[in-house]
Amino acid sequence: MNEALGSFSTAHNSDPLSKHHTPSGFSDRVAFRLTRLLRFFADLFFAKRYGHRAVVLETVAAVPGMVGGMVGHMRSLRRMEDNREWIHTLLEEAENERMHLMTFVQIAQPSVLERVLILLAQGFFLPAFYFSTLFLAAPHIG
Repeated sequence: MNEALGSFSTAHNSDPLSKHHTPSGFSDRVAFRLTRLLRFFADLFFAKRYGHRAVVLETVAAVPGMVGGMVGHMRSLRRMEDNREWIHTLLEEAENERMHLMTFVQIAQPSVLERVLILLAQGFFLPAFYFSTLFLAAPHIG
């Protein structure tokens, strides 16, 4: 038996969805309920079509890297200083997610309805993530 692999107990390999952080404050409860609501509708719409679900998730997964790269780029221009390649790292992450998307599109071949859902998801998530980054995270990062 490989000693490096044998050091892990089977408790770490059990179902990771069986336990979670118990919501403690108002924002925790709102986030938890919103996540459960969105998951319910995703389960209802996609059922067992995991490839189609992955296509929609991958379109949203590229947003944080793109927004982070854009915010970092604008901050670098505003301060007139180099950001030590952080912009490139974030944009590479967005590109990586795009390549995942291209793979899943070839596998799942999304329908017109799913493509409309992607437009709606991006239309909501991109500005929401952008403004939350500007108003919540940007003052702490800079």
